[in-house]
Amino acid sequence: MPIVSVIIPTHNRNGFLQSAIESVLNQTFQAFEIIVVDDASIDDVQSIVQGFHDRRIKYIRHEINKGEAGARNTGIMHSKGEFIAFLDDDDIWFPDKLELQMNVLENSHTHVGGIYSGFIAMECDKQISHTWIPTSKGDIYQDLLVKNTIGTPSTLLIKRACIETAGVFDENLFYNVDHDFYLRIAKHFHFEYIAKPLVQYNIHENRLSNNPEVVAKGFEAMSRKYQGELGKYRKGRKYLARGFLSVGVGFCYKGDKTKGFEAIMKSIRLYPFEPRAYFNLGLSLLGTSNFIKIKKFKNILVNLFKKNNQILKLP
Repeated sequence: MPIVSVIIPTHNRNGFLQSAIESVLNQTFQAFEIIVVDDASIDDVQSIVQGFHDRRIKYIRHEINKGEAGARNTGIMHSKGEFIAFLDDDDIWFPDKLELQMNVLENSHTHVGGIYSGFIAMECDKQISHTWIPTSKGDIYQDLLVKNTIGTPSTLLIKRACIETAGVFDENLFYNVDHDFYLRIAKHFHFEYIAKPLVQYNIHENRLSNNPEVVAKGFEAMSRKYQGELGKYRKGRKYLARGFLSVGVGFCYKGDKTKGFEAIMKSIRLYPFEPRAYFNLGLSLLGTSNFIKIKKFKNILVNLFKKNNQILKLP
């Protein structure tokens, strides 16, 4: 019987999937099963899985695409481990990820349900974009209400009891599926973290976060589902406002000035104290070409400022 069930949902990302599976097989902790859920891919996922010749890997295929929540739920339904870990098909675990997390989780108080870690965000050219280190542990429910403090589910290891108590992923959500899942677990359990990167998070074009339509639907659903609780906190409204601002910028980049303007205005109504919202609102009125040119110029100035600061800090 496996101790940890590793669930890898995948959809048309064969270029990443092999590396993701290899990163699990290379773990220093080996008492696991891997459940690859093929969410109606056009790619030949089964051949990749069979190529490993490892009986610990299970392959399950959806004939109809069910989305990230549905794929993870299928994996959970077929899992046997006392602990469950999630790995997105475009991410990679560092070799000691499971071992370090199991050591902490097995020796934690019974009210601790999960443990997560930091991650390194990697650009397509293999340059590190940024390193994220967690800072929130214990009862993190209020922290999660105002910010997704856990981030990518690829860092997370939880006890099966979390799902038995809080339920599986909400298949009615279009986006923020992970954040909602964390919130429901945090109502009943505490979290611990390992304050170093144990995951490589790969940044690329084929991500849900690059689709403003999907992101907009996600924030709309989250605002409805947690409206009462988020409304109690100024930071909660600020979190939603920044989400809609991001959506608005995404629409403007794609040339949909009307939807971009509407999303930015929604951001301002939620939290009228964010200067960036007014800056982007003004840019949205200048047309797509000018919007992109000014944003690119602004990013160049920001990067130059960061580099100059780093030089000044050198001994």
